[in-house]
Amino acid sequence: MKPMHHKEIMVMHNQQQVASRRNFIKGFLAGGLGAMTISPRDIAAALLSGKTPSDVHGWGVEPGQVKVGGNENPLGPSPRAVEAVARHLFSVNRYGGGTSDLIRAIGQYHAITLPDNDGSDRRSRVQDEMPIMVTAGSSPILHTMATESMKDGAEMIIARPGYTEPALSWTRYRDAKGLDLKIRGIRLDKNYTHDLDLIYKAINNNTSMVAITNPHNPTSTIVSHGQLKDFVDSVPPHVLILLDEAYIHFVRDPKYKDAVHIGLENENVAVARTFSKGYGMAGMRVGYGIMSPKLISRLKVHMPRFNPMGYLGVVAAEAAIGDTHHIEHSRQMVQDGEDFLAKEFEAMGFEPIPSHSNFMWVDIKRDATVFSQALRELDVSISDGKRRWSMDQHVRITIGTRDENEALIWAMQHVLS
Repeated sequence: MKPMHHKEIMVMHNQQQVASRRNFIKGFLAGGLGAMTISPRDIAAALLSGKTPSDVHGWGVEPGQVKVGGNENPLGPSPRAVEAVARHLFSVNRYGGGTSDLIRAIGQYHAITLPDNDGSDRRSRVQDEMPIMVTAGSSPILHTMATESMKDGAEMIIARPGYTEPALSWTRYRDAKGLDLKIRGIRLDKNYTHDLDLIYKAINNNTSMVAITNPHNPTSTIVSHGQLKDFVDSVPPHVLILLDEAYIHFVRDPKYKDAVHIGLENENVAVARTFSKGYGMAGMRVGYGIMSPKLISRLKVHMPRFNPMGYLGVVAAEAAIGDTHHIEHSRQMVQDGEDFLAKEFEAMGFEPIPSHSNFMWVDIKRDATVFSQALRELDVSISDGKRRWSMDQHVRITIGTRDENEALIWAMQHVLS
């Protein structure tokens, strides 16, 4: 018998789904006005319950596309953030009220005591004493740390494989200005975790910056708080340390202690946070750094005088940071999705490692580029570890909604067969 093409299989599956959808619609119409109490979101969930890519309609994605390669939050933003944007939508012709309210909301969230602004004569002094800097996403924190540490003959230490944004800032300057800048990639340990001992041994008099992503991207591993603090305490004070906590909301251990106080207690440490992941606001570009006021003053030299953040992003972030329910919902969805995907991956003979992020690092035992391209033909996008991180048989897969996860597994099984 001639093998069926994947499009033919999807058509058959769609025909089966039509019946269930018709039953839902029939029941909905029979309910009359009483059915109007059903929310549009619930109606969409019932109508879009397919298991193949063509059946999936994720938030912020074209129908039929399964986008599990960008580490976005598939639940979308907090409803409070959406409401705040809608409430201020027709005020975008104005510059807005600044970021002071957002800074105080962030301070309250982290239980950071901030200086009081008890009069206009104190305003500038208060700003100079703030340990929080808000930016258009966390990338400006990474970039300004890299720029501040840049000097002829300097060295930066990053993990390999790892998130390379700070190193790219150096690469661009090196190529454009002809500076002598060296980027040293330190391999992860056997568990795909930062090897802090190796990183420490690599530090020398020329080292001006160390970048650590925790939880790590792309491997989703973490180092313990104690190890991280001991490492920071041992690093010479002339070395700037970037602690990128973009994925901190997804750490499995509910008792895990973040690095906020490390940033507050050390004048050479910046802790970077973002609203793009846990808060589901990647398109709004809101982030912040927690560090000493002295380090903030150094970084602001490399920033525009007026913060480039958009007005809607600011009001959305102010609303979102207080919505702990949305964060918990996102975390639980991710953990349930990881449990489901881990079993499915292992059944396929793959080797996922335990995740502390909203994505998984998976050894697929075959060429990652070939496999990723085959999935793309089925409208499923993942991150190709061979192309992005020179890891020939590894892929990074974002944990999606249940429908997205099931459609991903369907596509992977189809490729394998």
